[in-house]
Amino acid sequence: MKTKLNITFAELYKNCIFSSIAHAISNLANPFFSYEQSWDGINYSFQYGTARGTITFDVSNHVLVGAAREETSRRRDWYPEYKALNLFKDAPEKAKLLAVNEALEYLYDDANGVSMPMATVAFWNEDNDIFLSDKVNDFHSNGGEFVLNIAIDHHGLRKFLAEQYRFSSEEFKVAEYLFDCLKNGKLKINHKEVCIINKRCEGYKECLESLGELGISIE
Repeated sequence: MKTKLNITFAELYKNCIFSSIAHAISNLANPFFSYEQSWDGINYSFQYGTARGTITFDVSNHVLVGAAREETSRRRDWYPEYKALNLFKDAPEKAKLLAVNEALEYLYDDANGVSMPMATVAFWNEDNDIFLSDKVNDFHSNGGEFVLNIAIDHHGLRKFLAEQYRFSSEEFKVAEYLFDCLKNGKLKINHKEVCIINKRCEGYKECLESLGELGISIE
């Protein structure tokens, strides 16, 4: 079965970018958690509690796939007999191909001595719509909670991130500013425009690294 999410391809892509920028700002005070969100080319990876996953955005071909694994899910016991690609059985062929070549490559783990991609939930797009591999409740409890948290309107996303990172209004303004700069193709930012990002911060290096994955540099 599959369940349609109330968000479009473009909206989810923008939300992942904004969440990544907010995460980069949070690294200034909490560099230990810098591993929780990252970009590797077209692949956006996240860790949230005991779940981890990757969303692949092939923007030029308008194909999106995502997969995640909840370490405490009973679905983990499916492996190694089960194949993660089976989660995409209702997806278009182009999505299955992208999942094999990209997203699932980030979810290798060991099951009874066998190293293989291991996922407990999946999702993909069909044109502008996004579909889950499960009912919403099952998706949430088996590794999709973070995806559902960010697959919302921008106001809701801001509220989630505010609670997640306990941002001040200034920190949010900087995140919004960097997001607007990225949308407008301004990738080199003068440090005076974002003065909260400075070498006195414990996670200055981690912040710059996270922003750099999006192509943003502070000069």
